[in-house]
Amino acid sequence: MSQRRGQSTVEAIALAVLVGAALTATALAVRGGSAEQAAALIAARLGAGPPPAPSPAALAFVGRALAPDPRAPALHDAVARLAAEVGAARAHAVAIDAIATRHLPPAPGGRVEALADPSFALARPDLDGVGAPADPGVWAEESPRAAPSIRIAGRDTERAWRATLDPGLAERAVDGAAATAASAFSSLNPAAAVAVMGTSALTAAGRDPARGAPAGAREDDVLVCRPVWRVNRATPDWARRNPHAAARLSLGRRHPAVDLLVVRAGRVIQRAVVRSDATRC
Repeated sequence: MSQRRGQSTVEAIALAVLVGAALTATALAVRGGSAEQAAALIAARLGAGPPPAPSPAALAFVGRALAPDPRAPALHDAVARLAAEVGAARAHAVAIDAIATRHLPPAPGGRVEALADPSFALARPDLDGVGAPADPGVWAEESPRAAPSIRIAGRDTERAWRATLDPGLAERAVDGAAATAASAFSSLNPAAAVAVMGTSALTAAGRDPARGAPAGAREDDVLVCRPVWRVNRATPDWARRNPHAAARLSLGRRHPAVDLLVVRAGRVIQRAVVRSDATRC
């Protein structure tokens, strides 16, 4: 009797698996999925074969979400659409790959903007490490130091920022620059976050107050981080004419730095390059 009961249990489990696979295939057919997608998903459910690939339509939807278009869909909606096809973990990975393709630049060649001491940025904003060199007499050479990383701000990030708001104190807007850096990089490695917040606080007096949600504080904000090496260079004539700046740049010395980028709705809204020993963000 016990042997027959055990056999019935095995047959019931097998039948449940087959029914589940059939229902999955039917659901895909109703949603317009191809027979190949149905077969791949069934195989994945049964433990045979790779998981299904995202559909071209879902990938195109992610591309639209990353485009600088006011009519673009929300990034979290695009990731949710992917997750319905390939699961949450793979959907997030696919979205990160798409962001990297669009916003993670290849290793730069030649000259980049010289990297100043953060406390020197207000006096010499032309040496903030961002952009192309404005003065041919001073520059920096850059090389990768560690693997880059990308983060997508979630709903909890925006909720936490909104919880700090006090609508009765509008004058707090004058601290926009420091608040922006604190929000944008609060989840980073502490060494990188402290360096960025220090730079922002020291240069706040020279910038317009931030409006709206600070960079990195809104859901779907994208943070791109690249740990790099920077070596500052200058011509002898430039160093002779700018002795103080040349000393602050520590010419010829290799500096660990972090290049941080914040993207919102497909557009770069903040970038900073700061000296930092952080190897991850």
